[in-house]
Amino acid sequence: MQCRGFLFDLDGTLVDSLPVVERSWCHWADRHGIDHQDVLNFIHGKQAITSLRHFLAGRSEDEIQAEFKYLEHIEATDTDGITALPGARRAA
Repeated sequence: MQCRGFLFDLDGTLVDSLPVVERSWCHWADRHGIDHQDVLNFIHGKQAITSLRHFLAGRSEDEIQAEFKYLEHIEATDTDGITALPGARRAA
């Protein structure tokens, strides 16, 4: 593969992944018996690890890191509903 450069989409520049992010967090919330709306109201604009530390206060850092890996796995494997944002195009 030859590339002239790479563009990393870290903040919704090229794709809208919000449905996946919210679905993943709701799945995670179900696992912990936490209300979906409480989680969704808190997570936006924060790093996942910050949100996990908030909701898992009192848990060990190892437990929090394990939950972080679990959440990352869910988000990485659930791509249904990710859409290109207007103006995004495939590089030639």
